[in-house]
Amino acid sequence: MSEQKKILDQFMSLYNRPTYEEMSSVTGIQVTRCFRLVNGAEMKLKEYLIFKKLISDKVASESLITLAESCLVSLNETALKEIADLCERKLFFKHLSTESHLIEKQA
Repeated sequence: MSEQKKILDQFMSLYNRPTYEEMSSVTGIQVTRCFRLVNGAEMKLKEYLIFKKLISDKVASESLITLAESCLVSLNETALKEIADLCERKLFFKHLSTESHLIEKQA
């Protein structure tokens, strides 16, 4: 099985067999091009990278959600509070970093 076929199969599976229109909307690739790719046309590097990133993002978010659900079931309240505090700190620092870049651009 070619790398292209594998990546398209994985995309189709993760996104619940989207229509060509849905695939186009998610990827930003034209509907007719999506049709051609699914039917064996050779993928351009840019298209390959789009599919690869969408797959990686989807897998990462689903595994994080699964991990969070396992933590909720398995860990005690203190451990959950520590995780929540860590997440809040990370978001706070991300917000500060983003805000800092905006101020630098305005100056």
